[in-house]
Amino acid sequence: MSGLPSFLLPIRPAPARTGPVIRAFHEEVKDFFTDKPSFRHIKNLSPGMTAQPILLSEHGEDGSLRRKLVVKVPINRIYDDDLRTERQWLDALRGSPHIIAALNIDVSGLRRPVLVMEYAARGDLAGLVDRLQNEQGGPVIPNRMMWRFFLCLTRAVVAMAYPRIGINPVAGFWENGIGRETIPASGVTPSRLQHWDMHLGNVFVGDVNRIDREHELSPLLKLSDFGDGALAMVDAVIGERIGIANNLADVGVVMLCLSQKMQYDDYSNSRSSAYYTYLDPSVGADKTILTLANDDFANAPIMPALKGLLFRCMAFKAADRPMLPEVLQACEDAVQNLTQADFAPTQDDGGASESDDTLRAFVRKFLHDADDEEDTDRRKRLRSSTRSWRVAPNIPPNIPPGAVTAPF
Repeated sequence: MSGLPSFLLPIRPAPARTGPVIRAFHEEVKDFFTDKPSFRHIKNLSPGMTAQPILLSEHGEDGSLRRKLVVKVPINRIYDDDLRTERQWLDALRGSPHIIAALNIDVSGLRRPVLVMEYAARGDLAGLVDRLQNEQGGPVIPNRMMWRFFLCLTRAVVAMAYPRIGINPVAGFWENGIGRETIPASGVTPSRLQHWDMHLGNVFVGDVNRIDREHELSPLLKLSDFGDGALAMVDAVIGERIGIANNLADVGVVMLCLSQKMQYDDYSNSRSSAYYTYLDPSVGADKTILTLANDDFANAPIMPALKGLLFRCMAFKAADRPMLPEVLQACEDAVQNLTQADFAPTQDDGGASESDDTLRAFVRKFLHDADDEEDTDRRKRLRSSTRSWRVAPNIPPNIPPGAVTAPF
């Protein structure tokens, strides 16, 4: 199991309907908050696989809005432990800018667990794909935006690998209003924490930050839903780095779905196993690897450097995936240095589709609150009430035993 990325595991089904006892607890939670003068109910958000979220607003004594927040209410008692597990990991990752934050609000008066979290007003990446699919003209995500998304997700991997619990966590990530998850000095053993449920619907879209170069043109992405989070088993080849390797593979699949405007279930149900050949500088020769990419990814409308790195992140063998410092450095360099001029020689529009103005327009048009949109709400409700499975790719028959790390 140690080399098994989360997308090869079964998604546990949620009940199609919640019974009267569950509905009663949902109302109990809502009343628990709204009986207090500082909280107001806004709406019930679209359900997830294991929880029905409630959107609330919190107000000051003068009635002014302090913040919006989300309360995750388990849709069945069998998911109570998921919320306890999620709270455990969110506490361990507290202070990470690219991990959704659990809020310290006293809910001890409730008879079952709930989880209070920050609200990401721009929805999730699955909602972004919904909007791109519905837009006329076949819009694609600009390369420079893709690199920014990749950097956000990589920083979330850094947070999981090197959590700052007990090491002044907030100060460890933030300086002058800018948050960065960074890799510590060599010699620090990484955590084997693996998310185990990373997909488009569990990556939420935060805000643009005009004083932060990494997020001045694109919102900050936040990884959520740690209910399945656990420590991966130490790998026989790469040891403690197995959590990093598997999380990077999950990041690769999220990026693949974005590049092809494909929902996760469509990828999972139709995936083949594409090979990728690249020049491996460590041996000075070409190397061919089996990957978790589908065949269409080779033609995805993204630049070769980005595509090549994503192919390697999705290598089927954990040992073939790149090291975290390499991925982080590549993303940082692209975000800091790529401009419209870099795309002018290869694009008919002179690189206009990669300009700062184009990125800002993309955010205004596609990255907004999706929960009220009919297609997004329908997809979430359908997914929460049907049995869905992450399936293993078709392994070509000529792959020798032991060549893959995942047991099938």
